[in-house]
Amino acid sequence: MSDRKRNIQGEMSMLGSSKRPCDDSRISAAKMKKHVRTNDEIHRSITVCPILKIFLDSPQVERLRKLQQLGTASLVYNNANHTRLEHSLGVAHLAERLIKRIDEKQPSLGCTKRDILCVKLAGLLHDTGHGPFSHTYERFVKHHFPKFFETLSSEDKARYDGLEPVPEGFCHEDISMKMIDAALAHYGLEIDLQNLDKPLKRIGGVKFEPVLAFGPEGEELTSRDFVFVKECIHGEPIKEINDATGLTGFVGRPGWEKEWMYDIVSNRHSGLDVDKIDYFARDSKRSFGDGSVNEVVVDDAYVAWGDCTEEDGCRICQRCRGGRPYVGKHLMICYPEKTVKALVNFFNKRFELHDIVYWHKTTAGAAHMVCDILCNADPYFWIPATPLCEEPLAAKSVKSHPVTTLPISRAGLNAHAFTRLRDSVIDEISNTRDHKMGKARSLACRYLCRDLYKCPAEHSIDRQNPADLELWKMSEDDIKQGLLDTKGRHDTLLDSSDIIELFPDDFIVDKYSMHHGQKNRNPIENIRVVATTMLSRLDSKPRELPLAEKPNIEHFQAQTPIEQEQKRIRIFCRDNMKYDLLSHVFEQWLQNTRDIFCQTSSYDRGDAVAVSQSPGVRQSAPDDYCNDLDGPPQIYLSDSP
Repeated sequence: MSDRKRNIQGEMSMLGSSKRPCDDSRISAAKMKKHVRTNDEIHRSITVCPILKIFLDSPQVERLRKLQQLGTASLVYNNANHTRLEHSLGVAHLAERLIKRIDEKQPSLGCTKRDILCVKLAGLLHDTGHGPFSHTYERFVKHHFPKFFETLSSEDKARYDGLEPVPEGFCHEDISMKMIDAALAHYGLEIDLQNLDKPLKRIGGVKFEPVLAFGPEGEELTSRDFVFVKECIHGEPIKEINDATGLTGFVGRPGWEKEWMYDIVSNRHSGLDVDKIDYFARDSKRSFGDGSVNEVVVDDAYVAWGDCTEEDGCRICQRCRGGRPYVGKHLMICYPEKTVKALVNFFNKRFELHDIVYWHKTTAGAAHMVCDILCNADPYFWIPATPLCEEPLAAKSVKSHPVTTLPISRAGLNAHAFTRLRDSVIDEISNTRDHKMGKARSLACRYLCRDLYKCPAEHSIDRQNPADLELWKMSEDDIKQGLLDTKGRHDTLLDSSDIIELFPDDFIVDKYSMHHGQKNRNPIENIRVVATTMLSRLDSKPRELPLAEKPNIEHFQAQTPIEQEQKRIRIFCRDNMKYDLLSHVFEQWLQNTRDIFCQTSSYDRGDAVAVSQSPGVRQSAPDDYCNDLDGPPQIYLSDSP
């Protein structure tokens, strides 16, 4: 056997064996594998470096293959079934491309190979905290399950005794922090916050322990580097790290000279980052058949000084208040003035995708159904909270293993349990045999047969109409109660021998808003542009870089939408037999409620208008407030989702 063949077989056995391959199992990433390439439908070809490959092979990143990027949207757009892994690789590629492009144009910024590698790692790992069905899992944990928990029996509530509660402000970025730690632990490594500038701490207990080395001299990534990776994902300083180190502000790259690097993966100033650049292109391509990267956003980016975008001063770090060349300024990613039109189109694309894809009524209805499935399964469907490489627990009662298993709603608090939680959870629920899982199993089977919740009614809020503004102030529970109170006047829709009534569990009220990235503010106000006359100064030293200004929005009114935010109220029907009834009930309730609000507003203005509280009776109203109420209400009805 040739020496080359022996070496290849030896290396393969080291990677595949469950035993430690030698006394010293620490293997340099550079020795383990060379750079490899992978095809990509957006970027054509992506180069994967050895360190990136190590993390790609971890269970925490491998799990992203089992998560669809757009969750339930594939039920509407059949080709929109791309995964979180595809997107994460794309973000890593764009992060590297953007930071290298800036380094080529502005070498005085002092960007290093270590910085480039860390930003690329942040791009790869930024979505490891996403649960099943994209953002649906977050809505389940934060909104749906807390309400459902109140309806549980005392016996079922007792199952959660002693479990850590979901923290306030829970989000997938927080889970990503835990998943990064778990990925490092998978290779026997750990961040040491007391020795930030030393290589990662070795904790052992793994089949092979890579040295995260790079460059010709074999430099190793340090604990500070992985703090930087986490901060790039989080988009702001991490309180737990600040508390543990006694430091304030950003810890990974504390100097103001490199604060612009935090804008690449999660831009805290404008929201214009490589994460959005990739998923706008990828989601458009898979949903509509046409999508590409906005090259201007990548290739024309520069670094310059810009005003803090926070209206009341920087809430994230206090560094813009002094101790730098420009007080009240940040060193941030900016663009030439000529690119503003392209940037406007970028944010318009965001609104289009939210309107047509992410919040499509079938997508949203299916997401609500997933939340109902998870809620009904949660008390009885618990997940092993042990490393994936270990044997899963045998099927035993929850009380027998109160620490080593967790319910779906708490899986995000434990990286090992979360690593096991994927889109396949619906299939697993549909295959259960526990009689207590009956309702969850039935809903899961409905979902798999595409018998989804439908949307019988939808209303868009008119911001120019005071009655609509008052309508928006109503809570979802108040709207639901209003619909239930209206139910008795619709018996004539049905045969007298077969009256159908509405009950609280028959439908869902969903208030949601869509915007261009900054809610009711124009996102262009948070972009900073460099005047054409100042472009020659962009190759200066950091202290001498030009000041980028807020663009003059009046020059781009033709490209900028008048309304930056659109608010809607939707009704989703759990029992599709009551679809027509709900449609009629909502139409009448909306008509009555808007009339009452409109006339109440007229009283506030001193107009002599009689207000009747009698349901179903419309009163006259001043034309300047309610001229749109003379016709049918703004409601959209359909026979199918």
